Amino acid sequence: NEFEITLSTIDADVVHLEESIRDRILKTLANPNIAYILMMLGLAGLYFELSNPGAIFPGIMGGLFIILAFYAFHTLPVNYAGVLLILTLGSLMLIESPHDYLQISLSVILPTIAVVGGFFLVVTALVIKVQTRSSITGESGLIGLKGPVKEWEADQGKVLIHGEWWKAYGETDLEPGDKIEVMAVDGLSVQVKRTDHSGS
Repeated sequence: NEFEITLSTIDADVVHLEESIRDRILKTLANPNIAYILMMLGLAGLYFELSNPGAIFPGIMGGLFIILAFYAFHTLPVNYAGVLLILTLGSLMLIESPHDYLQISLSVILPTIAVVGGFFLVVTALVIKVQTRSSITGESGLIGLKGPVKEWEADQGKVLIHGEWWKAYGETDLEPGDKIEVMAVDGLSVQVKRTDHSGS
């Protein structure tokens, strides 16, 4: 059954309610532009933490921004397909609403994509640089390096590679002063072969 209710407001008291700080914060978070920026910052923070384990602060801030962003999305008509394409077309289709005031402004999307994209490029370049440096200074970076034999008996001894002493094994007729080349790395030892004699 349907009931019709008529409210009489002629003598009603008008009460003005002021927004609390909490309400203002939540209202700000519900702004689609703010929600979008929070998500992008969150993704950037998490990416930086994964690229540099132990940094801690970027990961914490990234997680916090992601939580705030998803809280904001909960209050907005979000098209979650847009989340998967957030850096490109998804930025335009993230908010599913015909109203302009609920759409993310292009003036926000373009600078945000540029900044976050640049951030990812810089971080990726740094990661590649670190990985390349690790490869050079790691075990694989020793292969092909040359140095002198310092001690040798039978088929093993000590060689000087890249300023460091290494236990080595290989040919039986090596002598102190012979120049060798690293062929393989086996734990804390290297397999070597002679490149020339010391001339003694």
